[in-house]
Amino acid sequence: MTQTPNVEVRQPVALPIPAVESPPRHPREGPSPKVLVADDDPVALEFTTELLSDCGYDVMRVTNGTDALKYLEAEDGPSLAVLDWVMPDVDGTDVCRRIRAAQNSRYIYMILVTARDDPKAVVEALGAGADDCVRKPFNPQELRARLDAGSRIMVQRALQESEERFQSAFEYAGVGMAIAQLSGRFLQVNQALCDFLGYAKQDFLTKTLREITCLKDDAETEFGLQQLACGSLKTYQAEERCLHKNGHTVWGHIALSLVRNADGKPTAFFAQVHDVTERRRLEEQLRQAQKLEAIGQLAAGISHEINTPTQYVGDNTRFVKDSWSAIHEVISMARQIHAESTTGSVSQESLARLGASMQKQDLDYLLAEIPRAIEQSLDGVQRVAKIVRAMKEFSHPGSEEKQPIDINHAIQTTITVARSEWKYVADIETRLQPNLALVPCHAGGFNQVILNLLINAAHAIKDVVGDGSERKGRILITTRQDGDWVEISVQDTGTGMPDAIRTRIFEPFFTTKPVGKGTGQGLALAHSTIVREHGGRLWFETEIGKSTTFFIRLPLVLAAAE
Repeated sequence: MTQTPNVEVRQPVALPIPAVESPPRHPREGPSPKVLVADDDPVALEFTTELLSDCGYDVMRVTNGTDALKYLEAEDGPSLAVLDWVMPDVDGTDVCRRIRAAQNSRYIYMILVTARDDPKAVVEALGAGADDCVRKPFNPQELRARLDAGSRIMVQRALQESEERFQSAFEYAGVGMAIAQLSGRFLQVNQALCDFLGYAKQDFLTKTLREITCLKDDAETEFGLQQLACGSLKTYQAEERCLHKNGHTVWGHIALSLVRNADGKPTAFFAQVHDVTERRRLEEQLRQAQKLEAIGQLAAGISHEINTPTQYVGDNTRFVKDSWSAIHEVISMARQIHAESTTGSVSQESLARLGASMQKQDLDYLLAEIPRAIEQSLDGVQRVAKIVRAMKEFSHPGSEEKQPIDINHAIQTTITVARSEWKYVADIETRLQPNLALVPCHAGGFNQVILNLLINAAHAIKDVVGDGSERKGRILITTRQDGDWVEISVQDTGTGMPDAIRTRIFEPFFTTKPVGKGTGQGLALAHSTIVREHGGRLWFETEIGKSTTFFIRLPLVLAAAE
């Protein structure tokens, strides 16, 4: 056979059995690296396969270059290859060239095995794209050492590619991301976080995570971070107002997790900050619309509640006014008699006129009724003032920050505001634990939740008792403190909930009321307010034909949701 340039001549089969011992079998940590062995000599193929298997590699083997290309071009194919130079159809150098020429292909570490004892063979192999070249018959320890070196290179390349993918995903993510030291000092931020808060990347390097994001310096945040540090939470989450660099307010939802080393020791914080400004704005508009809707529904009843005491205040005031002329006449005669008494004696005529006037004006009646009229008027004024005060407290927008509030007082206020909704169909009983701890709340949101539950309870009872002319139902409201939680329950003696709707009552826009009677937002907003805004719980228990009880649990120290 003649030899042409750059083509290896296949010599008669010579087993590449070395004079040295084969390397011992080693257990490898982690998954075994995949390596493709391609050789058309069955004896050499079997020997190389056994050698590499004993070294802990996961060996795939083929007998020609075409099959080698098929496996190497696959996405999940091996990342290491030992290729014989001369093979049928496609030789080893052609395999290397085609693999290297493939666009966007993963990197494969390839070793060419050749019988050519020619220094130019190494140059040619590397020029074709091979990473290394081994001459037959090869030393098993040498082949293993070269393959192990290639394996380490591939691990390093994989780590580098993983780092590049992470950096690319980090930088171009649609949400704000940051990595910070445990002290809070920023190490890295992405462009989305810069755009969200208006700062340049270098601005972050002089600030801490707490200073520039929505983490507050309060007991609630400290409690959440402590839980995160001790492993009780995988992620600490908070949704707070942030101050944009140009001065306007934005809302951010921050999810904070710990970066740990191989020993499990925390080394850094990883933060994701989502811009929820628009969602918060829409939710606030919806909440205000729902509150205005509730006030609108209550307006007629409230006006009636105010009209009744106002009416008898007016009637009593007119009575006192009309009685004044009679009292004035009697007092005038009494003053005349008093004047006569200072001159010596009182005439019988004056005494007779006084007696007649007292009898005519029914002075005994006036003396009995006027104090009662004044007392009733004062009571009416107090009732009106109570309703107005309750309305003012209920409709007040309150602070954007949670404030400690008296839950019992808030419930009493809402009962007063909603009186026109329940007084005809139900009696309200309260069992409010005295000296209940103050609860950090958005007062307006909490009042709205209690109002929604009261109105729903009244409507459920109305379905049973009708207009309440024959009998009334009962609404029982209780409060109690349970460790670091305060629990509120609202129980009605209504119809209970059918099984078909129990899983849907907290869905937005779901309602069982006729068109125009309900929007389906009451319980959905109540759930959002209690669970998402206050870190609490809202659930219910119901029994068909008997009752439904809604339970609210609010934390005295708000814990972060996992």
